[in-house]
Amino acid sequence: MSNVLDLELMTNGGQIVARFANFSIFYCRPTLSGVEFAFEFVYQGTEPAAQNKLFIDAFQIELSVILENQQEFYIGRFRQDVSEPHRLRAFESRFQARLELGHTAYRSLVDWTHHNSLDLRFQMKVIVKGPDDETNGAFATGDKRTNIPHSEWLEILNRGPFNRFETITISQPVNASSEDKEIFESAMALLKDAESSFNRGDWSGVGTKCRGSWRVFKTLIPKKDQLQAVELLLAPVAGDPRRKEFGEAMIKGLNAILNKATHLEGDSSANTLPVELSRADALLCLHWTSAVLSYLALVRS
Repeated sequence: MSNVLDLELMTNGGQIVARFANFSIFYCRPTLSGVEFAFEFVYQGTEPAAQNKLFIDAFQIELSVILENQQEFYIGRFRQDVSEPHRLRAFESRFQARLELGHTAYRSLVDWTHHNSLDLRFQMKVIVKGPDDETNGAFATGDKRTNIPHSEWLEILNRGPFNRFETITISQPVNASSEDKEIFESAMALLKDAESSFNRGDWSGVGTKCRGSWRVFKTLIPKKDQLQAVELLLAPVAGDPRRKEFGEAMIKGLNAILNKATHLEGDSSANTLPVELSRADALLCLHWTSAVLSYLALVRS
């Protein structure tokens, strides 16, 4: 997946020689000393650079990550796959560059960034080669901040040596009766939306959508019987007191989480303000809702 870069390379004399439109990370793999990322950059020379037959003789690209507190974490300098000068043409061209991190640096990067979009800063410097003394050997530089969306960054990390940041897998109901099927599907669709919110880092959105999913699921019970909703949802296991008690405890826990923890609502009598859900809060809402809905779907099938 490509990400917008929109970086211009400009000489000291103010001439723009190239524009880097976007970049993509097409692999992240372990090495003996750490982890290697492979980037591909898409760029285009300007019309004047193309007409003047300019080349890029060498690239120097450095990368930093901007953390939540706006501090910069320096990642390192790319090793580019450039065996000969790149002719600047007035159409898109591509080149690849690789960045290797040691084990400690990679672990720090993952721990600091896995929970949000990745905010990057590219600093580029190139040597321009041209037909005359004025352009030959001139430097062109560019500096740009951009980001990789949270869901894509998680996918990239999951291709690396760590697997502790896997996205959530939600079990689908099986063998739902024809009367229940539409309600099951609507509830699970909302739960998949909650999963998407989690991958985007929208923690409070996860709680809201989980609560909506549970409300839809409970419409399996007619409105007039909602006071006995828990008992009726567990009707298939009501003949076994121990299983019924187990199911009641599980549903009671879900109700408590979604009604209390979802919004972490403030106490008006104590003048405390509500706060946003954290990543851990959202993860618990998502897992518990998924588990309860899947369990009830199975016992009712």
